Amino acid sequence: MKNTFIPKCIRLDVLTKYPLNAVQREAVYLFLVMRDGEKCALCGYVPAENERLEIDHIDGNKQRHFHKNLQLLDKKCNCNKDKKGSKNVSGKGIDFAVCVDTNIIPQEARSAETALKLKYYPEFIKYLNEKIKTQTVLIDIQEMSYNMFIRTGGSDETFKRYAKCMTGSEGPFRIYTDTVTKKKYLQLKENSELYKKYME
Repeated sequence: MKNTFIPKCIRLDVLTKYPLNAVQREAVYLFLVMRDGEKCALCGYVPAENERLEIDHIDGNKQRHFHKNLQLLDKKCNCNKDKKGSKNVSGKGIDFAVCVDTNIIPQEARSAETALKLKYYPEFIKYLNEKIKTQTVLIDIQEMSYNMFIRTGGSDETFKRYAKCMTGSEGPFRIYTDTVTKKKYLQLKENSELYKKYME
């Protein structure tokens, strides 16, 4: 698991009174898929292409969002484990607390949807890492999409979605729009660990 980056919201073994929000749940879902594969941890059920598994707290404490306390279950297994049932996992966007010095090597994805989300992600992280190492604070999103298309053959939409992943509340970048050219850039947040390393 050392090659799979853990989202910030589930790194520490602490109790919280707040449930994971939709964006955090999406990040956690993808993390669990990369760590364990997209299958039920109890019965091994593999979801259909447009189906989602549910995020389960192993010890039953829904205030303990620690990565070692989380697993994916299908609805039947989750309902049998928790007689009250649970809501289906859903969410918009992905909000990884990404450090571009970390290699993300996903395990085999079990659905076409998840495979599409993860297929070019390691190469995308590598590209950002290269830009940071060349002292680039602003990364042209359109240029990035073009260069990533040349490298991987992935679509413009895919890499713009990845760029959006980097700009969540826990991500190291924000979207900056040039008022003259109207071009959009990824800009390092001044309070991010990555920016602090860049300024050293």
